[in-house]
Amino acid sequence: MNNLKLISAEQKAVLKKLFIRLVQKNLSSQDEQELRSQLKKVPYNLVVEVEQELLQEGFSSAEIMNACDHHLQAVRENLTETATDLPNNAIQYFQNENKTITELTSKVRTAFLEYTADKSESSFMKFADFFLALGGISKHYEKKEQLLFPFLEKAGISGPSNVMWAKDDELRQEFKLLRGIIDSAKFSDDFSERLFGFLRAIEDMVEKEEKILFPMCREKFSSNDWQIIAADLSGFKPSFQIRESAVK
Repeated sequence: MNNLKLISAEQKAVLKKLFIRLVQKNLSSQDEQELRSQLKKVPYNLVVEVEQELLQEGFSSAEIMNACDHHLQAVRENLTETATDLPNNAIQYFQNENKTITELTSKVRTAFLEYTADKSESSFMKFADFFLALGGISKHYEKKEQLLFPFLEKAGISGPSNVMWAKDDELRQEFKLLRGIIDSAKFSDDFSERLFGFLRAIEDMVEKEEKILFPMCREKFSSNDWQIIAADLSGFKPSFQIRESAVK
């Protein structure tokens, strides 16, 4: 047992050193390879502990987001499939909403390309309606923040929720800005790049939830926690509504 603790402490120290170099933009190509190697083999709870310690030591949420992105990329490379059969209805609820999110990002992307091709009013309205429906991410994030994050904090884990919350706020703000542009129907030359970047960021958040957040919750939450979360979910309305005009 002592040997296992020593190994974990050594892994954590190495990971922390590499994360600090990463956020300080002082990561060599050799360090990059070592970081990817470490992230593939260390337990994710060690990664969470390191991220949380860095936040406590004064690093900003934005800086830690970069480390989280590296963590997600390593998870992508290390897992062949996402665990979707989690043993509780609450997580399944969030996963169903994530499925809707990825369907909507795809529909928004396709509808925008159709509009740029024919410039018709019907194509524009379809694109605008799908984008408006995507605004449901705000409600989805609110559920996550109000129902899952408090139980993580109760378990002594605040780093991931702080970082994810900051990214949620960033995505909510970008949605509002893009919606204003769409409402005006005046698109600048870089609008498509900005739109597609936003859609990719939403899809990245889905992956963070599926591959990092939900497994962490499954490990840390008690059966009583899940019962409370499931009961509280009944008080929330569905996050996403799509106008009929968009699906015709």
